[in-house]
Amino acid sequence: MLAIYIGLFMNGAVFYRRFGSYAHDFTVWKGISAVVELAATVLVTFFLLRLLSLFGRRSWRILASLVVLFSAGASYYMTFLNVVIGYGIIASVMTTDIDLSKEVVGLNFILWLIAVSALPLILIWNNRCRYTLLRQLRTQGSVFAAWRSSYWRVLWFGHRFVCWISSRRKWRGRPAFDLPSYGGVVANSYLPSNWLSALGLYAWARVDESSDNNSLLNPAKKFTYQAPQNVDDTYVVFIIGETTRWDHMGIFGYERNTTPKLAQEKNLAAFRGYSCDTATNSHCVACLYDRVGRKIIRSAH
Repeated sequence: MLAIYIGLFMNGAVFYRRFGSYAHDFTVWKGISAVVELAATVLVTFFLLRLLSLFGRRSWRILASLVVLFSAGASYYMTFLNVVIGYGIIASVMTTDIDLSKEVVGLNFILWLIAVSALPLILIWNNRCRYTLLRQLRTQGSVFAAWRSSYWRVLWFGHRFVCWISSRRKWRGRPAFDLPSYGGVVANSYLPSNWLSALGLYAWARVDESSDNNSLLNPAKKFTYQAPQNVDDTYVVFIIGETTRWDHMGIFGYERNTTPKLAQEKNLAAFRGYSCDTATNSHCVACLYDRVGRKIIRSAH
């Protein structure tokens, strides 16, 4: 029941946007892909909930409740704002800077969260079934039945799904330009796999960043900076924003002269800035420096 509720009901807006145009130009392949995606969302959610029951009944209730709440919150932005839940969204949510995040959390979001998550939460906490995966694995004689009933069908379906995608790619041939992976598009389009995969990427990035910070040299602790004399007329200006990229500036060779007054400044030294993260603008500043300095500046923020 929970897998159907999360996999189908909470993804209703995504299904409508992806399959709404199929009615005007319906083909057999489109119909098969729609059925496969519908089944995949339910089976992936079922596999996740079944896997969580490996930690016991009480832990399953808590973890399943979190899955429902997070999925309900994500479904609000996916339904009304057509937001693609990815790494950038998760990184923005996990940051300590909430000035921008609190602007998109209002009464409508709270009402949606309560209305959508109330029924599954009631089912979770009033469920008296004790046949968790942990209990079945502990019961001698039910081990093979538990694994066979819970995972064999999921693995078989995943195998057939991958084979079908591969055959479809061979059938249509390789396009003239690179396209995103069909499996990746599906995984990042539906709940709860989209925010779970993004959360995993964010956790891995944090662990990798922490490991790099521990192994890299911090020049601020080893060296002392002394400002040179006669620098009163020297200014350092950081221009950050999607519409102020370096490839849109006339001083860097853009076809339109978008920086006429800036180009007339004397003794001007302009540097190209590259974005290394989509979470916050502060990370763009770090990308102006080399790899070692970039890590240090990022950790400082």
